[in-house]
Amino acid sequence: MVTVYLDQSKWIDLARALHGRADGERFRDALDVARHSVRMPSGGQGRRAGGRSST
Repeated sequence: MVTVYLDQSKWIDLARALHGRADGERFRDALDVARHSVRMPSGGQGRRAGGRSST
């Protein structure tokens, strides 16, 4: 397992890309790589697409 630490500003950049903002467009590829690299818990628990909590 690899742990990646991001500065808060990078989380904001990824959130902008997630929500389709023009100022986040250049981070879209990084968001796609991050989303495809994360192993989701079995049983469908965790976060839903769009980043909102399932609870």
